[in-house]
Amino acid sequence: MNKKTKWNKFALKTAIVILGFFSLLTIFDSQATSNNQVSNEIPRKDNQEKKSTAERLSDLLTGSPRKPGTQGGFCLVFPNFSSYTTSSSQPLFIWQGNVTKIQLTSDNLDWEHEVEQPDEKSVLYYGSPLEPGEEYSYIVTYETIDEGEKITNTEEIEILILPNSEERSRIEAELAKLENPTSSMSLEEREELALQRAEIFAQEEDLWWDVVREIYLFDNSSSDWNRNIQEYLSQLCQ
Repeated sequence: MNKKTKWNKFALKTAIVILGFFSLLTIFDSQATSNNQVSNEIPRKDNQEKKSTAERLSDLLTGSPRKPGTQGGFCLVFPNFSSYTTSSSQPLFIWQGNVTKIQLTSDNLDWEHEVEQPDEKSVLYYGSPLEPGEEYSYIVTYETIDEGEKITNTEEIEILILPNSEERSRIEAELAKLENPTSSMSLEEREELALQRAEIFAQEEDLWWDVVREIYLFDNSSSDWNRNIQEYLSQLCQ
């Protein structure tokens, strides 16, 4: 074997060794990068899982639409001029101020509720079921004080009951996947269900009124849950 042939074989072996070395470096670098990505992602997931239902409720309420307007101590809380659509045939009405009467009217409906207690700030509609796709006039009669004189005013907005549509069907299908709360469940489990229901409505562009309905009507909630709701409602009309 001549010197040239020996040199060629040596050069080939050397090239193979060098190529194998750099291949191993590439593999190790890829594994290290992958491990770093996993390690960076895990804490974020863990932090999310560690949040209590009250903390997640606070996060949810932070995404509320713009605030309703106020007039002399009176405020339309829900419904209001930016949140006036509901999927419920039994909507929840919430207000602030000295309200004396609320009404819901249409061509086929004339319902009213007299507010008899000064600390009454909400009522769940208890008239005949409202029809999907129908619009109703929501009328609030309230009193304000102007230069020492009591003045009676009214505020009126049109509300819409969500029509039978793909959006309504999707919401109903998502809600049907959730368990029904039972007396054997812990408070945390029942709060989790209420929060999940609210989050379903929060995914829709125009149903924030229903988000508030779900969390407001939740019974026997914790002090943290109640505090979050009260702080949210008080801030809406500031």
